[in-house]
Amino acid sequence: MNFSICLPSPSIFQLDEMSVQEKTVVFRVSSTQLQVVCPRCGQVSRKIHSHYLRTLADLPMSGFAVRLICRVRKFFCADQDCSQRIFVERLTEMAEVSARQTNRLSRIICSLAFYVGGRTGAKVSERLAIKVSRQTLIRRILKTPSPIKHLPRVIGIDDARLSARTGLRDFAD
Repeated sequence: MNFSICLPSPSIFQLDEMSVQEKTVVFRVSSTQLQVVCPRCGQVSRKIHSHYLRTLADLPMSGFAVRLICRVRKFFCADQDCSQRIFVERLTEMAEVSARQTNRLSRIICSLAFYVGGRTGAKVSERLAIKVSRQTLIRRILKTPSPIKHLPRVIGIDDARLSARTGLRDFAD
């Protein structure tokens, strides 16, 4: 069976190994990108410096938590004048720069936070095999910027109608 379809970005990763540990499915994957762009200067590089392992939580699968262990490479910048000598390949299609969760899991957690809330969201997420605390759910709500559509440029109050209804007088006299 081809388990690579379970990966968040099967186009840029290949599945090296899959195992089950306790109640967690662990996918060991490695990048298949042939060239990477330097985040500082935009120069394309193919010269590999080294690699390291990055662990990400992903969407649960059949009641099992899923963990991705990604073999991520470091590259030398091809531009000699660039101040960024060595850089890590970005996985922005799959996860943010320093995130510990995939983008798709992060969206699910954010939805849980907004629709269900802190304590109940933590209980629901536990049943879904997603490990998240109620404090994390509340932090997600607080970090999300509020959608401001159009702010009014001028706010006016009809003084005559307000004073007639409330019985308030003008304090200028």
